[in-house]
Amino acid sequence: MLAYYVPYAKGFAFGVEHAPRVVFVANLGASIGAFLLLPLIDRARRLSVLIAFLGGTLTALAVLVSHSMEVLVAFYTLLFLNMVASEWAWGSISVLQSELFPTGVRASIVGFLVSLTGIAGALTVYSEGVLTAQGFIAWAIILWALGLIASAAWYTRGIESAGRSVEELA
Repeated sequence: MLAYYVPYAKGFAFGVEHAPRVVFVANLGASIGAFLLLPLIDRARRLSVLIAFLGGTLTALAVLVSHSMEVLVAFYTLLFLNMVASEWAWGSISVLQSELFPTGVRASIVGFLVSLTGIAGALTVYSEGVLTAQGFIAWAIILWALGLIASAAWYTRGIESAGRSVEELA
């Protein structure tokens, strides 16, 4: 959202001409983030998800501040870091979906979660004519914060799945 909607939204502080660089910086952050996640996710799955959503929430908040203050270098740096966190979150969720839910309900729950993602995406696209750049950043912060709440709950109450078979987790 921060890379693909904010640069085109009304009130984007740096102008639409920065959109290609915004997308480049975001994709670079996501690409590098994928490699950084690999060693951590195999050791501590709950921690990797918590770090991803904490990092995403904090960097999204900082993106809002840098955008409001119109500091381009800070905006690019924080967007890069946010996309590292985004890749971590996406990668972690993709890996963990098969581990987090019992076999009997796994397909239904994963389908439900994917549908929520689709609904959130559709609402985001629908809101393009209404939300300003600040609004899109705020919406990103809300989504990150919801993920942070869920990952904190799993971290404090959940079972670590790293190094365990799916059969052990059932």
